[in-house]
Amino acid sequence: MQTPRPVPHDPAANLVVYSAAFKPFCQALLAGFAHAHPTVKLQFVDGVSTELHAQYLGLHSQGLPPPDVIWSSAMDLQMNLVQQGHAQVHRSAHAQTLPAWASYQGMAYCTTLEPLVSLRHTQHIGPDQRVNTLAEVADVIERQPNLLRNRMACLDIEANGMGFLAMLVARDQADVFERFIRLAADLQVQGHASNPPLVQALVAQRAVLAFPVLGAFAARAVQAHPELAVCTSDQARLGVSRVALIPNHAPHPEQAACFMDFLLSPAGQACMHADGLFPLSDQGQSQHLPQMDVQPLPIDDGFVRWLDAHAREALRRDWHRLSLA
Repeated sequence: MQTPRPVPHDPAANLVVYSAAFKPFCQALLAGFAHAHPTVKLQFVDGVSTELHAQYLGLHSQGLPPPDVIWSSAMDLQMNLVQQGHAQVHRSAHAQTLPAWASYQGMAYCTTLEPLVSLRHTQHIGPDQRVNTLAEVADVIERQPNLLRNRMACLDIEANGMGFLAMLVARDQADVFERFIRLAADLQVQGHASNPPLVQALVAQRAVLAFPVLGAFAARAVQAHPELAVCTSDQARLGVSRVALIPNHAPHPEQAACFMDFLLSPAGQACMHADGLFPLSDQGQSQHLPQMDVQPLPIDDGFVRWLDAHAREALRRDWHRLSLA
C-alpha cells in the first residue's frame, strides 16, 4: 500500500487526533470533550487504521509534526509504535482504575473493549448453523461449498490493521487456520478494507457471511437491518480495543493529555457508550448483541509475539493463497 498523502494539519488547531473510529460515530464523545475543554480547538482526522498508520510514518520520516494523539483499533500497529520508541509516557490519573491488561507502561491505553463477531444474512444462514469460528466456517465450506462460494466477505488484512491482527491471532491455531485457508482458497472470498463495506455486502446480499466484524459495527448493523444477525457460538470471542497513544514530539502534549484522560474518564466512557463504541466500562457487552464471553487481547509484555516479523510474513503468504474478489 502506498503511503497516503498527508492531511494538512489545521494551523489553528491546538490538538490533532488521528482516529480509526469514524467521526460520525463519535459525536457524543467529541461534544463531551468540547464541553469539558472549550478552549481546545480539535482537528479530528478519521480513516482506516492502516492508512492512518502509514500517514503518521510518512510524517515522521519527513520530519513533519505528528498528530498529538493516535487512536486506533489496530492494536498491533499501535504497539509496534510503542516498541519502536514512538510513544511518550503519560501517567493518566485514570490509569489506576483500568484492568491490568489495558495499559502498557504509561505509553499506551486501551479505551474500549469490543468483540469480533461474524454476521450472517438470516435468509441464507439459519440460527442453528454455527459459523463464527474459522473451524466452524471450514466445516460449512466442506459441507456446503456453494453456500459461501463468492458470498463470503472478510476484512482484507493488507488494507485493514485490525483485520490483520484478528487473522494473526487465528493463525495461532495452526491446524484450524491451515484447514480454513485450504478450503477457502478457490471460493473467491470478498476482501474489504473496512467494516462499513463488509456490512453493506451483507445488506445487499452480495454476501451471506461477513467476518471479522467489530462489535460496534455489528450492533449498528443488526439494529438497522433486521435481516442480519450475529452468528451464535459457544466459543469465547476475541475482544479487541481502541488503543490511544501520544507520539513523541507531539506539538501539543498538554492538550493530548487532556484528550487521553477524557477517553479514560467516567465522562468520556459514558460518551463512548452513547456512541455505541463499547467503552471498557461495558465489558464488551451491548444491548444490541447477544450476551457472549469476550476475552480481551492484553497489551502487556506478551503482546510482542503478535509483532514477530516471521509470523506476520507467514500470515501474508498464507493469505495470498486466497483468491480475493
